[in-house]
Amino acid sequence: LQMDIKVDGINEQSLRKAMGMYYAIVQSGVRYVVDPRTPYAQFSALKTDVDFLQFPRQTLEYRGGDCDDLSILFCALLESVGVDTGFITVPGHIMPAFSLGKTAPRTGVQPQQQSPGTANLVIDGEEAWVPVEITELKEGFLRAWESGAKQWREQSGRGQAALHRTREAWKTYEPVGLPATSSQPAPLDTGRLEAAFLAEMGRYVDREIMPEVARLQAEIRRAATDPRPVNRLGILYASYGLSDRAVAEFERILKRQEYLPALLNLGNIRFLAGDYERALQLYERAAKKDPESPHVLLALARVSHELENYGVVRSAFGRLKAK
Repeated sequence: LQMDIKVDGINEQSLRKAMGMYYAIVQSGVRYVVDPRTPYAQFSALKTDVDFLQFPRQTLEYRGGDCDDLSILFCALLESVGVDTGFITVPGHIMPAFSLGKTAPRTGVQPQQQSPGTANLVIDGEEAWVPVEITELKEGFLRAWESGAKQWREQSGRGQAALHRTREAWKTYEPVGLPATSSQPAPLDTGRLEAAFLAEMGRYVDREIMPEVARLQAEIRRAATDPRPVNRLGILYASYGLSDRAVAEFERILKRQEYLPALLNLGNIRFLAGDYERALQLYERAAKKDPESPHVLLALARVSHELENYGVVRSAFGRLKAK
């Protein structure tokens, strides 16, 4: 599985990969099944007994496993694409977690506000980790995240939750392999996988920016003729890849007035979409407002280069250098 789906504004590569792998497991037909011989809830409490653990390949072949099997599969998939993983243990249960690195996810443009995402993180040292209740394969990734975080909060408050890093465990228990096999998992429907991924990522983005959107909308209502909060709302949408919503906000301003930032921002969206002719029209309108603006001159130079109007490029860069 090539995790090359890109969503602007979400910078956490590990979050995107984890979300994609979660839906790959769902689409592969794997289900949560309690092991009748060695149920984890029972065997985890017996220090003298040994639980039966499936290799990731076996879980895919059997299309089922209990909490430890699914956790192993999820972590193995993420480790294979360079994401640091671990296992969270609580009484009678185990679930996977993955690291977001040294920094927590971006949540809108107000860092002092805590979003649902930041409230659902496991902080271990300087790293932020996402716990995932991997047995919940029907409710969606965000629900599995929330469920895992809830268990962590409840049990860590009692001193009964622990995070075990996979790469630290490898120093004591080295990874082992299995003999080659002709058995291969069924190929995934990449169209369905991408659709599920993008739908969930959209829900994540909406959840993350909701407080800031509400604040800006209230500001817009208070200052109905001021284009600045509308422009900021458009920028917020654009920074998270919600181009349609951003375009609507910028056009909302331009229906009333030729506001320079909105002209440039809408032009930039057209430019990034490869619609160079419409971008040029917007930049030229911006030039009428402020022909000597460095931002306008740079925009004109970039779009003119794409349209092979090299005379305009030389002229714009010459005026930029003179500033």
